[in-house]
Amino acid sequence: MALSTDDWVVAIEVTFLMIIIIGRWLLPKGKITRSALSQLLLVYLSLASDMIDLLSIFQEDQVIINSAMVYSILAVFSWSTFQFSLNLVATRGRNFRAEPDPLNQDLKIPVHEEIKISGVNAICQNLCGSELPSIFITILMQDLPFFVLRVVAVVHFKVQSYTTIFFTCKNLFILFLQMYRLWSICSEHIDPDETADIDDTSMTSKHLRSKQSITNAQLI
Repeated sequence: MALSTDDWVVAIEVTFLMIIIIGRWLLPKGKITRSALSQLLLVYLSLASDMIDLLSIFQEDQVIINSAMVYSILAVFSWSTFQFSLNLVATRGRNFRAEPDPLNQDLKIPVHEEIKISGVNAICQNLCGSELPSIFITILMQDLPFFVLRVVAVVHFKVQSYTTIFFTCKNLFILFLQMYRLWSICSEHIDPDETADIDDTSMTSKHLRSKQSITNAQLI
């Protein structure tokens, strides 16, 4: 069965991304667990589907004749493929430990400055050990550039494809969720006392409700 040129292009695109995902599956998993590896492969599948739809914009006649838009799509596609070399899920939950520098052990630092420096270092280490790097990678290498290109295609080039509009809304929604996630992570690590107070308040309210229910049961 003979395939057209467009079918060959789509087949090569899908094969290229599938080889990356299957190759990562067959490679040694390294220090990450099997659960993290399976989660990483699922993330790769969702990223690949988004990338395939981005290349489908080439099927629009008003896009393919514009060389600037063509080069922009190819550049963003090439840029997004670099994220497959990064373990997005493996960075989550990693514990960092601050080790003293033997060369600086003899240096004496004032107590208040030492407390301030240690607090800042602890916050930075906690942020780097959280999902923050993974979220930044996903935003800068996938959702933000894809959203910009799709908005340009829909608004400027009048692309009315349902899949393009759907993935544009999807990228916008994911950007909002990622920004909210960034804010929540930063607030948890910068002001942990507030989170602890909220947890203590919720535990106290649950304890009071349970005590009240026991008292009502005894009265009955």
